Amino acid sequence: MNVYSLAVGIFQTNCYIIETEQKNAIVIDAGAEPQRILSLLHAHGLNAKILLFTHGHFDHIGAASVLKAQTGAQTVVPALDKDRFLAPWDVDGAFFPSFAGYEGEMPDRLIADGDTISLDEVTLTAMATPGHTPGSMVFCTEDVVFTGDTLFMGSVGRTDLPGGDTKTLMQSLLKFDRMEDQTRILSGHGGETILAFERRTNPYLQR
Repeated sequence: MNVYSLAVGIFQTNCYIIETEQKNAIVIDAGAEPQRILSLLHAHGLNAKILLFTHGHFDHIGAASVLKAQTGAQTVVPALDKDRFLAPWDVDGAFFPSFAGYEGEMPDRLIADGDTISLDEVTLTAMATPGHTPGSMVFCTEDVVFTGDTLFMGSVGRTDLPGGDTKTLMQSLLKFDRMEDQTRILSGHGGETILAFERRTNPYLQR
């Protein structure tokens, strides 16, 4: 499984592109700068089929409408963050800046804890990790987890925005206990890490 990444927008949100053997792609967290994302797809000869989102904050969804219009890809969204996709300016108010081209529209698919997202030989399993937002999710393969804003290198997502809850996030982090030490962590912001390193150094994973 080849994974490409680029940091987009004013908050340098990590957008990940998973390449399948058939040259199709799952795009995770298309947060901004749709033309840069399209350019990366074109550079590798990839057809975006699924636009997948870890949660509904503006810096993770801002490029969704333009990419969907350009590629015809299916939008796949955590069910509990649906309202953020329909009208992020209403749910998050001043925290949602104006993105040219973003249109609130019903996602093609709403997902819940334990659902799978499959494209060709690639399968991701959704794991609900509320706390940063009510609908926050991470997407797991056997050895890689796309953690969105749930878990970062050395830190976790903030909980002081609308819908955030620190106690809930701490409970969500317990779910990482079942994963292997060498699991790669590809987060919504910052660099890649592995779970063993986070268990040793991240204060939020200390027991």
